[in-house]
Amino acid sequence: MDIKKWTINLPVRQKMLYSYLLTFLIVVVIGNSYLFFFARSAILESAENELRSTTLAVKSMVKTAFNVSVTNYLQTIAEKNLEILVNLYLQDLKEEKAKALAAQILSSQSIGKTGSLYAFNSFGIVEVHPDQNLVGEDFSSHNYISLQKQRKYGYLEYVEEEHAEELDRVRALYMTYFGPWDWIISASSYKDELISLFNADDLRQNILSIHFGRTGYPFVMDSKGNMLVHPKLQGQNLYNAEDENGRKFIKEMCEKKNGTMVYSWKNPGESQSREALAVYSYIPELNWIIASSSYFDEFYGPLATLRLFNLGTLILVTIVIFVISRMVSGSITKPIMGLMAGLKAVSRGDFTTRLTPGSTDEIGRLETHFNTFIAQLEESNTKLNESEKSFRSIFENSVEGIFQFNMEGRILKVNSSFVAMLGYSSGQELIREGTNFHQHLILRKDLWNTILDLIISDGAVKGLEVQIARKSGTVFWCLLNARGIYDRGSDEITRIEGFLSDINDKRIAQEGQKQILEDLEGMVDERTVELSSRIAELEQRNQLSLSMGEMGDMLQSCRNIVETYPVISQYLKIFFPQDSCILFLHDNDKKMIDKVVPSMSEADPFVSMTNDSCWALRQGKTYLFTDNMNQELTCDHVDSAPHGYICIPLIAHGVTIGLLHIMFHQNDYVDAEQQAAELGRKTRLCSRLGEHLSLALVNLKLREELKVKSIQDSLTGLANRSHMEEILQRQFYRMLRYKTPCSLIMLDVDHFKRFNDTYGHDMGDCVLRELGAYLKDNTRGEDLACRYGGEEFVIIMVATEIENAKKKAERIRTGIAEVITIPYLSEILHVTVSIGVATSPLHAQSAKGLFKAADNALYRAKENGRNRVEVAEEKNIRSVS
Repeated sequence: MDIKKWTINLPVRQKMLYSYLLTFLIVVVIGNSYLFFFARSAILESAENELRSTTLAVKSMVKTAFNVSVTNYLQTIAEKNLEILVNLYLQDLKEEKAKALAAQILSSQSIGKTGSLYAFNSFGIVEVHPDQNLVGEDFSSHNYISLQKQRKYGYLEYVEEEHAEELDRVRALYMTYFGPWDWIISASSYKDELISLFNADDLRQNILSIHFGRTGYPFVMDSKGNMLVHPKLQGQNLYNAEDENGRKFIKEMCEKKNGTMVYSWKNPGESQSREALAVYSYIPELNWIIASSSYFDEFYGPLATLRLFNLGTLILVTIVIFVISRMVSGSITKPIMGLMAGLKAVSRGDFTTRLTPGSTDEIGRLETHFNTFIAQLEESNTKLNESEKSFRSIFENSVEGIFQFNMEGRILKVNSSFVAMLGYSSGQELIREGTNFHQHLILRKDLWNTILDLIISDGAVKGLEVQIARKSGTVFWCLLNARGIYDRGSDEITRIEGFLSDINDKRIAQEGQKQILEDLEGMVDERTVELSSRIAELEQRNQLSLSMGEMGDMLQSCRNIVETYPVISQYLKIFFPQDSCILFLHDNDKKMIDKVVPSMSEADPFVSMTNDSCWALRQGKTYLFTDNMNQELTCDHVDSAPHGYICIPLIAHGVTIGLLHIMFHQNDYVDAEQQAAELGRKTRLCSRLGEHLSLALVNLKLREELKVKSIQDSLTGLANRSHMEEILQRQFYRMLRYKTPCSLIMLDVDHFKRFNDTYGHDMGDCVLRELGAYLKDNTRGEDLACRYGGEEFVIIMVATEIENAKKKAERIRTGIAEVITIPYLSEILHVTVSIGVATSPLHAQSAKGLFKAADNALYRAKENGRNRVEVAEEKNIRSVS
């Protein structure tokens, strides 16, 4: 707090100086720190990349030189032996003897420790090999043999497939080809066995010629720490060498073989150790480590220069800011002192004080504004005195009564209009007599407490109509506006002042207007009742429209006609809650019309009727019967209609599909007009409902017909193959869930092709129709008979064991042989079938497996003489999900 107070009380000049210096120092320190960190990171990254590039370049140079040495060595051996084979071939020797000598010469040679010469032909068959057990073997499946067969000449490196896990054991070979014998001659050895061919001295000058910075250099050592190539430590072993921190950094390089390392090192001839950065990489074939190293102080040298430059810049700018801030603050503080003296003079009432601006900057403009402000203040003071005189004149001459009284209601000050309004001769008389607003003037004494409460809570009273008594005793209406007056420096109201306006004539006029408004309100209430009734009717229509849409959605979701009956019944109760509603639909042959809603019961007086029993069906349009019509005009299906009814034919696409009959309930209508309106509403509703029901029922019938056609065989009337497969899969899910058996009977008409060829396809179709009718009549409701295709039929039996399925199949076989007879000309044709039976899970645990088992059983029935039943063979069934 002391520092904050000291800072606030500093002179402006010092505040500017300190704030500028502090801001600049913070910005410079942060900026330089970021710049230094960024430069350091960039330099380190650049140096590391240069070292890595040098290491990789040296590594590539060494590997290339080694590979060239190995290639030349193996090539010399291979081509020299090719010359031997050519000489043997040109000698006067039999080919077998020449080949034997050549094989002896090749197999007797060794390359390195384990390398050898071998030969094979273009088919991958070994012709020569040091291991005689491999001669004659086929090696064409080996990848490297395939490459040799393709190329026949040149150098090749590979890892033997049986030693694929030894990634460092790379094998090198050079091959050449001797055409007369179709021999591919290969000189092969592990690369690491040929290290002796390569000498680091061959590359020493090239490696030592590479350098970066003043002392950065690459070097080469083996994995035991022996310096093979080094500018100063050539031939020494530094495996256990330690830096100044006791770290064996060479040992770490030999163990890790690849990576980056920071260590301290002092070369011979140097006075002290320095921190160095090294990037190293490993060559497995030579067991060499290539490294590049450089000291940090060499590539961090520019940072010291940058640090000195930043320090000098900071000192120079600090001096400049100090001088400039002193000059700027001086140009500000001096005019401010003059401005303070001018304000002090004005505060004593001297409005003639003026300043002389010394510049046109912000301070100069402030001095100009000060002069303008003082001039305006002087002018305002003059106008204020004149305004006081004007307001005094307004107070005295106002037509409104202006007053001031204390919190007890005693009048303290009034104008002449207030005196005249109350009938007194002067204000002095009113005050002298001690007139009290609360006790003498206001007619209703209880209003005084209301006025006080409003002034205390809200600070004012606005537009309060009160009755005031004149001196003569007469009473008049006036409008009171008043506010509370606080003492200076206090929160307590001590006086009340305001206006009093005579509104007696206005109040009389308002009484007359009030009566007119009451009459108008009565008329509005009547109209409101009428509008409410209309709104209720619109809301009812809207609700019926919503219900109509909901009914349509429900009907579209029904799977068949029967499912629509409870939906229609439910919504008829919503549309006609007090009336009796009946729905009739045509039967399939369109001769009778049946009642479907509500559902038929034994108590119904009738179940069906003919089309001519209803006037609506005869005319093909809505028929309305009211209670004032002749009773002889009622429809035949109506016994009595004391309150009337309506019949709506359900017509869609020009076809009558049913009838909606609504018997009206007794209603207490006020008059004939209300009755006619209600009948009109019901008639319109019935028409809309009839249209909705007609389209929904016709669409559902069409959908049912299409569904039947999609799952039914057109010739036999049984289920088709696709429906059978769907039902069979569904039964398998049921079987797995409830652990119940499922049996399958598959039957085939015996000699059906011969029957078609002899009697024609029409008779064949007749046999299939008769067979379909028989299976439909002799199949349980829960089972499914279907035509699988051609003369093959399938029966799916739900929850049926194998014994019951076999008995059922036998009854079907004997029944078909005995019942189905086809008359043809003068003879009677008989039909027999062969049947196969299978049950799950006994014979199969999948739909496909069950069908296969039944089909195999059917095939055995045909092989065993036809007109018989065979059961599928039991197998060791593996459980499937």
